[in-house]
Amino acid sequence: MRLPERYQLLDQGESGGFGRVVRATDTWLERELAIKILDPVLALEGVQQERFLQEARTLARLSHPNIPAIYDVVFDTEVDPPLFQLIFEYVEGQTLHAWMEDNGPVPIERAKVWFSQLASALEHAHLSNIVHRDLKPENVIIRASGETACVVDWGIALSSDEAKRLTRSGYVIGTPGYMSPEQMAGDEIDQRTDIYNLGLCLYEALSGTPPHIGGDYQELSDIDESIPVPVDDLIKACLRERSTRIDSATTFASELNAALVTRLALSSVLNSGTLADLASALRNMDANEFAEHPRGQQMLIITKAVDLAESQDPRLEVPCASLISELVRLATRIEPDEYVEILDLALVWGFERVYGNGDRGKEFIRRSLAKEAPQLPHGASRVAAQATTRFFEHAELSDWEPARLVGARELLDGLLSNRTCPDDLAPTLAARRREVDRAQRARSGRSG
Repeated sequence: MRLPERYQLLDQGESGGFGRVVRATDTWLERELAIKILDPVLALEGVQQERFLQEARTLARLSHPNIPAIYDVVFDTEVDPPLFQLIFEYVEGQTLHAWMEDNGPVPIERAKVWFSQLASALEHAHLSNIVHRDLKPENVIIRASGETACVVDWGIALSSDEAKRLTRSGYVIGTPGYMSPEQMAGDEIDQRTDIYNLGLCLYEALSGTPPHIGGDYQELSDIDESIPVPVDDLIKACLRERSTRIDSATTFASELNAALVTRLALSSVLNSGTLADLASALRNMDANEFAEHPRGQQMLIITKAVDLAESQDPRLEVPCASLISELVRLATRIEPDEYVEILDLALVWGFERVYGNGDRGKEFIRRSLAKEAPQLPHGASRVAAQATTRFFEHAELSDWEPARLVGARELLDGLLSNRTCPDDLAPTLAARRREVDRAQRARSGRSG
């Protein structure tokens, strides 16, 4: 594999239908980047060369935080074998498809963030008359932080004029199972095809499986009680025939946000609202607002979380995990006796519980614990330190996979870095931190 002198290969990447994507570093600018390399066999085909150049031109026309930036292109047909390399921003993370394989369905609050970002990226492209044409979970990268989603693989993104020219020569136009009706029919397409794909992807993200196109639509609100009915309405509006479909990514984002906002008072939600209403009400609060509610309401919410945790209904597994994650964020300023119940649940559900898909623990609960740890107020900091030391005292760290060990290290680091970390508990937390380090080194040795 030949690369320009200034680029140093970091890994070989994985082969795909067009060739491979490798990770490299720019030794001049000292930054990591990704290099998409067209397979030399495919490079002999004019259509594949056109697709390669088309992706470069498309990325050059787009500038958006949720679309990788292009840095350079190598297009040399005079050498043997010819060189076709697309050099662009390296997005560290994993595809949405891989994320779901590791974690199961996406929690509704996280889906809101990611899909709002995806809609923003698509709207940016649509304003330049560019249609992605192949949006699917494999073409969405979730950055390692878990906070950002990026639309990748713009190799068949076309303007209407380019589509007319290239599709006549047998240009690949999409992925079976994700193509809109007009795309499958070979009709001229517009931005509404991307909206169709966006709806499909949102359904798949929230349920773990794509909807049955052409069959009976299974309501997400039946699969997961924390998903509001308006989310189903939004997805069905994306999957309609083109003439009645949602016509812009901006409208999609607006309706997604509206679908997740409850307008009921918390007392009404607790008395007669659905689990979706409760989840929506909590998403719109911060810790101070939650602490200002009467203690009875706080305790009722915690009781509901405990009841869900004790339920054996698999449909309640994801909503319960999502509720626990929200309460880790919200309950930091309530009475310590109530907060410890949430922490005990979060530690078990974040690190130890075996879920229906076989996963042990939930990454998003671990992230919530680690995010709050450095900023916990004095009372909550002591409760968290006590709960954490008690939990890790009996944890068999030697059996933990890397993701859980990383989560444990981040939580312990957060607690130790907190200015209110109790002096009497700091040595024990540090000892647990060293145990995690030893477990990580031992696992690395076994892997090597």
